[in-house]
Amino acid sequence: MPSARRSLRNGAGRPPCLKGLPREVGAPTSLVIGHGIRLTLVGVGLGLAAARALTRVMDSLLYEIKPSDPITYVVVSGLLLGVGFLACWLPARRATKVDPIQSLRYE
Repeated sequence: MPSARRSLRNGAGRPPCLKGLPREVGAPTSLVIGHGIRLTLVGVGLGLAAARALTRVMDSLLYEIKPSDPITYVVVSGLLLGVGFLACWLPARRATKVDPIQSLRYE
């Protein structure tokens, strides 16, 4: 019986006209935000790795801050993650407020 439940959850037992539609209302928003946050995390991770690798070069450019200052890394990473979240959430929220029938008629 668990395999039957799994196949229904994956859409095997759904009518063809509903197979592409998400089951829950918040699915498109969570998909967009999840994908955007993953990309943001990859960018922040690569940026942190590059910043850590370039600490000797940055040492001559920074005044009164150590190149390996953990507070600066945490604050800047948090700020970038917050901006990335807002950059994904605001358009996704706006898109969920559009009536699908109106957008199809507009095309």
